[in-house]
Amino acid sequence: MLEFPMQNEKQCEEVCRSQGLVSCNPSTICAGYPKDANECVYGGSPLVVFHPEKNRYTLEGLVTRAESARNRWNGRCKRPESYTTFTNVTHFMPFIMKHLNLKKESSDLLILY
Repeated sequence: MLEFPMQNEKQCEEVCRSQGLVSCNPSTICAGYPKDANECVYGGSPLVVFHPEKNRYTLEGLVTRAESARNRWNGRCKRPESYTTFTNVTHFMPFIMKHLNLKKESSDLLILY
């Protein structure tokens, strides 16, 4: 398990713009340390956040852009001055709920948002 900070929207946008990326918007979350190029994550990996007030973990994001191949940037996992980008799951919850088509008697799945 990796622990790294979520970045605010402004920091995320600045880094995206400086790298010529257009993928940073309200449907994305940026996380990580911009100067640490040793965060190794893989596409589809979850971003899980603990909420102490609810005493529960929630899925907040899924990796959409990460540099996972070593030796691309001098043996590091990602280029310096970048963040790992996640799809913001909460942003898409209305779409997810609409298309899940859950039956009322289904108790195998608990969705809280």
